[in-house]
Amino acid sequence: MLDVARLNKTEDCSHLSLLPNVENLYNRPSVTSVNITRGQEMVESSPSYEDFFDIVFQKLKAKISEIYPAEEAEELPPAILGMKNFVHSFPCPVKILELRVDTERQRRIEDRTCQLIGYDFSKLGDRFVAYRGIIDADDTNGFNKFLAEEFGLPPSEELARSFCRDLATTYFSDTERPEVHFHFPRYDIRRKPDQYVADLLELMWWVPLDPETKRKFWREEVDYNAVFGLVADPILPMSRIVEKDPIFGAFVKLSGGEATGITIEDLQQHISDIQLIPQVPDTVKRVFHIAKELYIFGYFRYSFFTVSAHYSYLALESAIKNRYATSLGDKAILMNSKGQQFEMRPPSWERILEFCKRHRKEGWSVSKIRVNGEAFPSTMTALVKWLADNKIVPKWERRQYEAGVYLRHSLSHLESPSVLTPSAQTLRSTAEKINKLYSSLAPQG
Repeated sequence: MLDVARLNKTEDCSHLSLLPNVENLYNRPSVTSVNITRGQEMVESSPSYEDFFDIVFQKLKAKISEIYPAEEAEELPPAILGMKNFVHSFPCPVKILELRVDTERQRRIEDRTCQLIGYDFSKLGDRFVAYRGIIDADDTNGFNKFLAEEFGLPPSEELARSFCRDLATTYFSDTERPEVHFHFPRYDIRRKPDQYVADLLELMWWVPLDPETKRKFWREEVDYNAVFGLVADPILPMSRIVEKDPIFGAFVKLSGGEATGITIEDLQQHISDIQLIPQVPDTVKRVFHIAKELYIFGYFRYSFFTVSAHYSYLALESAIKNRYATSLGDKAILMNSKGQQFEMRPPSWERILEFCKRHRKEGWSVSKIRVNGEAFPSTMTALVKWLADNKIVPKWERRQYEAGVYLRHSLSHLESPSVLTPSAQTLRSTAEKINKLYSSLAPQG
């Protein structure tokens, strides 16, 4: 989820907040909408939208009940129970403004007609749906008119220009009227009702609700700071944050017979030549890169050396899982003990595991399935054995990979904090193990 970013304007519109769009990829053909002339007068209602939102709110309730089933309220965490009760209190007043989109210019939008939707969550249970006409998507005056006349919001040229310029904003709200929320799904909701239901439910998880609505549906959380008189951490200036950690300051190097402190340049030099070969997947490289950065940042926080080692073992685990996925190719045929088959594209170790967990009751036991005709290595121990059985690593080295997996596990599941000393050798040894997994493969690209 992205954080709500407030507009910084020269005019007084700081009450508005924008959320940049999370890219949605819906690869279906576009549909043609009726070309209504610009400047058409707004009409009061559209029976088709009234029927549409009746169905949407029914599906919304069914969807959240399907995701979070429970016979008793006590079975659900307070946050989920509050959201479930909130959704089941719908409908709410809805106002729709259609936007006529130039899909040749706005290539990320497929439909020539999309909807800007305003919701009023302060009137839950009120079935009111108003269609307010259609304007061109670049009509900033029409955009401001809709906000002003329908919701009493002051006009904002910068908000209008920002929204209409690229149609990249999917949500905005008025912080002075926190019960009002605006949603632009960037497709024709009538063509994708199920997608709209899913997007609307996701939206409800993170929109900032007004305090009265929160109190009505969500149990008030305990303020442990107030109960126990806890004091907030001091806010440190940058000069303090980038000071050398005093624990690390005790480490020295010998140069010309003299002991001198280890510098941050020294730490970079320790690991600068530790590289992963081109065949290693980018996902693994990103995890390992974090491990290297944390090693350098141990200069400022000694505990980061431990986190660096942890991330190096996480990179090894990622490399092992990805190596198995690479062996499957572009697709995997899963077969359960009943002889049922499922084709997965693209396959991955985690996706296969998750599929079996979701469909366990239908006979997809993770310990009994076969993938491309072979038993599925459903644990990390089984994956390391698979590496040795397929001669990807020598059998004598199997224990070293098992040790790396064990260290990842031990650092992930703590009972008391672990503290490791700085060790570039941990990163170097892990990189060698990762490179060995992929060295026999042809370079990517």
